[in-house]
This record gives sequence, structure tokens and C-alpha cells, in this order.
Amino acid sequence: MRVKRLLLDSRRRAGLLTGFAALLAIMLTSGFEPSRAFESLQEGASEFASMRSQPPSAARFQSDGEETASSARLASRGSGKKKQAETTTTTTAAKQASAATTKTGSAADGAAAPGVQSVTPTVTTRSAASSPTTVRPTTTPGTVTGPVPTTTAAKPPTTATATTRPPTPTPTPNVAGLTVGWTHAQYSADAWFNPAAVASAENVLRTASPVQNQHIFGFGVLNPEPSPGVYDWASLDQRINMIRRNGGTPTITLCCSPDWMKGGAPGSTDWTKIEVAPDPAHFDDFARLAAEVAKRYPDVRHFLVWNEMKGFWNNAENRWDYEGYTVMYNKVYTAVKAVRPDALLGGPYVVVDTWPNANTSNPSQLSGPWGVFDQRPLDVIEYWNRNKVGADFVVLDGGIVNKTYTISTDRVTAAAKLETITRWAKNVTGLPVWWGELYPIPPGNFSESEEADAVMVALDYIAKGGGSVVLLWGPNGTGDCWGCLFTDVRYAGGGAPSVLAQRLISSGLARRL
Repeated sequence: MRVKRLLLDSRRRAGLLTGFAALLAIMLTSGFEPSRAFESLQEGASEFASMRSQPPSAARFQSDGEETASSARLASRGSGKKKQAETTTTTTAAKQASAATTKTGSAADGAAAPGVQSVTPTVTTRSAASSPTTVRPTTTPGTVTGPVPTTTAAKPPTTATATTRPPTPTPTPNVAGLTVGWTHAQYSADAWFNPAAVASAENVLRTASPVQNQHIFGFGVLNPEPSPGVYDWASLDQRINMIRRNGGTPTITLCCSPDWMKGGAPGSTDWTKIEVAPDPAHFDDFARLAAEVAKRYPDVRHFLVWNEMKGFWNNAENRWDYEGYTVMYNKVYTAVKAVRPDALLGGPYVVVDTWPNANTSNPSQLSGPWGVFDQRPLDVIEYWNRNKVGADFVVLDGGIVNKTYTISTDRVTAAAKLETITRWAKNVTGLPVWWGELYPIPPGNFSESEEADAVMVALDYIAKGGGSVVLLWGPNGTGDCWGCLFTDVRYAGGGAPSVLAQRLISSGLARRL
């Protein structure tokens, strides 16, 4: 968890206890005075009310080990893009849907059915592994709603106080040929949130992120095939229509798989197993689902196959199960191309992470002042490249921190490894290089402007390495708007463009595929 978030939360909790501590002190000293005790209780209650009124910090966590997938992502966004405590807002209108957020191992944000804003909402906070019941408006499959009217200028984003440090030179970005987009996560510019905030957020998406990605299950979307052959497209339709409505070019990540494809009961969704891969006996079923997705959304041309090798780990050999993934990938590729020859597919979407030095059991030959790449994700790419039936691009994932959640040098030099691995992947595969996720902000306490600088530096290096597309994660900001595109749409005044959004627009990175 990021230091500033820890300090903020600890100060709030400390304030909660202040009044009660004062009450105890009064009782233990010169006699019990009810009026003074009541004043102390009021002070504590005031602090508690203030704490509850703040937006949730959306702290994220992840267990780690050498076997986990997302070690490169943890130190970015504090402790990584992991288990997120979710806040759901319920009303008595519309249908109920059961959903939850789960993040363990190599995960990204899980999906939860978002809540509906109302005049007098009931807010329930649950842990990420729970399955809350929330209310969503009914979505008509395949319906594209009209454009959202523009709003008055959003208030400027708040800039966090920076930690004093020696200045780090920031190279001038040279991002010719690179396209930057965003992957929608649990919360985004969904119609049931604050209307003015959503309208403002859609304006930001329209200008700063013409390329927008969505997963087919999880990450803001419910199960598309809860039982074999029974499809529920409502929530995925809603997200794709949102992208269309704000003028974006939609792309899709073909992940994750329904429960019945991985040992669960048909009709059920266990959100704690969102990261489990389909059983090999159901690879064909998942490929058929992917083909149905491709047919349903003919305007989507680019498909990323799976996410971060979720569920494909060989414990016995302490490496990725690249054989199993490649078998599934080939089935998906073949099924989608059969119904959509124009579709473009890519994989293997593996986290390419580094160690601080070569004193590890799995060092590669790719090294620099930033550390040494772990050989195992490189093995995934090489095996997939040799054994795939076809591909239109290769997908990477990672950030600038090492697997020890540190950087070995200054934050600009640390980002140089992104150029190295991008060029390596392009040379090995001969394919355009996509970054399915990118985490370029180093550990520490940084202002929003400094965080935007870190993103632009990383994009500069990827462009130098010959990268084609970078998808950043989660445009909706929570808490301090870490690397977000707009402030939190769940609250009045949200949807304001971030400093990063303004940088992306001015740099020319907000271009279409």
C-alpha cells in the first residue's frame, strides 16, 4: 500500500480514537464528569463521521511469491492492482445481480456489479472476496444509446503534496507511432453513477482515450455464459455501448471463463475463482464462447487472448504452463478466425518482470542498470511464438519495479527496461507489440504531476523499443487518482480530467488504431 495512503488512513483512525481516549483519561483522573465525557464523545463521533464521508481509498493487495504473476505490478499503485474493498450502493429500483471483486495471485481488479446512484442510497462495504447483491439498471442487449450531453468544465484535479527529493530529469517524450488506450475495470463511466460526473468522464474518454478495452467476464462485467449455451450479454453490452457512445474504438480481452468450465456448477459464479483457467476439457467451450463474442460485436477487431496467464502455472516445475496456454490460445484463435476472418488476435499477455540482479535461480541474458529479466516469462513468449497457429500482435504486461518491489536505480533509468523488453519481443516474434497493462510509477509518495511524468517517460521508452499500443488500467480514479484518466465518477464533482489525461491529449497519444 502506498505510504501516503497508509498515513492518511492511520490519521483518520487515530482521530476516531481521540475522543474515546480523552473520555477514559477524564474518568481516571479528577472524577467522572458526564458533561465533559459527552463533549469528548462528540469529538470522536465528529472524526468518525468525517472519515465515513470520504471516498473509499480502494487499497489493493496481493499475495506474492516467485510463482505469482503480478510481482512487477505491486509497487506501482502502492501495493499493486489487487484485492479492492468494494462499496456497493443499492436502491429499490431495477433488477438485482450478484457479483464481487476478487484478487489473489496474479490478478487484476475483479468485477463487481456496480451500484445505482439514488437520492437516499444505502451503502454497504464488503470485502473483495464476498458476493454482494447490487442493483443495476436493465440493459437492452445490442442497444447503442445516444450521446451524453457535454457538461460545464470539470473542476481541476487536486494535486497531492510531493515528497522533497532531488529532481530527476524527464526526457522529452518521442512517442511517434504509439497509441495509448485504457482498460475499463470495476468502476468506470457507467450510467448508474453520478450523472454529471459520468457525462464529464465520457468527454474525457472521448478526447483522451479513443481506444478502450473491456474483459468479457470480471472487471466490471458479469458472467456472459452462466450455463452451457445460455448467454447473458447485458453487462458486456452495456460496457461496449458505453465505449461506442463516447466515440471510442472498442477492443476486448477474452478473459475470464465461466465457472462451469472450471469445475463449478452451471448457473453459479464463485468470484474467488475468477482467476482459475478453464479445465483443458473445456478449452473448446471457451473457444466457442470467444467466437460468440466476436460475432456479437462486429465492430471490435482486436482481441487479447486471456489475461496474465491466469491459472496457467506449473507448480511442479516452478514455471508457467505455457504448453497449456498455447493449446487454449490456438483453439480460441482458430474459432474466432472461422467466424471473423477480419479479427486480429494476440497473446500471450504475460507479466515480464525483473530481479534486482542476476543472483537468482532464473536470470535471463536481458539485463541493465535496472536489473535482469526473469527467464520464465521469456520462455512463455518464445514457446508461444514457436507453437501458435497464428497471431496478429504479441501482448506484454509489467512495470518498472523489480520482483522485490523496488527499483535498482533512479526512476527514469528504471523505466529504460521497457524499451529493452519491447524491442526483444518485437525481434523474437516479428509482431507488433502491445502492452496489455503498464505500471510505470515507482514506489514512494509522488504528486499527480510527477506520476504523469512517470507514465510519459515509460511511454517514451516503449515507443523507442518499437511498441504499437499501450493499454493503461482503470480510467476511473479512486482515492488520490493514481495514474487515472478522470476523478471518481461515483461522487459529485467526479469525472474531472487528470493531469495525465491532459498530457496524453497534448502529446498526440490519443490517436485511433
